[in-house]
Amino acid sequence: MINTLRNPAEILEKVNSLLVEFMSAHHKNYIGDGMDVSLCAILPSREGEGGVLQYAGAKRPIYINAKKFNPINVHEENIRTYENTEKQQLYEIKGSNSSIGGIGSDFETQERIFSYQNGDMIYLTSDGFVDQFGGSNDKKYKTKNLKNLILSFQTNDMVEQKQLLQNEFENWKQETEQTDDVTVVGIRL
Repeated sequence: MINTLRNPAEILEKVNSLLVEFMSAHHKNYIGDGMDVSLCAILPSREGEGGVLQYAGAKRPIYINAKKFNPINVHEENIRTYENTEKQQLYEIKGSNSSIGGIGSDFETQERIFSYQNGDMIYLTSDGFVDQFGGSNDKKYKTKNLKNLILSFQTNDMVEQKQLLQNEFENWKQETEQTDDVTVVGIRL
């Protein structure tokens, strides 16, 4: 059943179906929230130089730092480009507007495909980092700040990136209680 699926969009659709089915069978009430997820499949080329990445998201984007960004089936309205002062770029590919198991609409997501070269970076995140309260005014960290942070360190090695993320989160949160799970996955392709 689910273990035979390989396509990220099909996997998210199946997880949504199973969750809704489970909740209905056990008479569980929805609280209105769903689960926001980003998922990808990395398919290396046989020649060993780059490959193709398949991505689907339920209200979560994927961030890409690519030497040469080459979307294959991603519509322009689903791509945003950010640039730092050194002219390094970060691409954001939006996920769907549906949450897994959410109420009010049927779940729908689309697979987005792009090619990558060895050394490109991708980042998948939960919403916990950007929704964390803190700072001098006890406000949310916000997505804009996370994108700027990634732009500032995306050429650093992975150990340094992890440390910079941890430091930024702790400095932002300070004594404020952590409000959600926090996941940031960075992968050098």
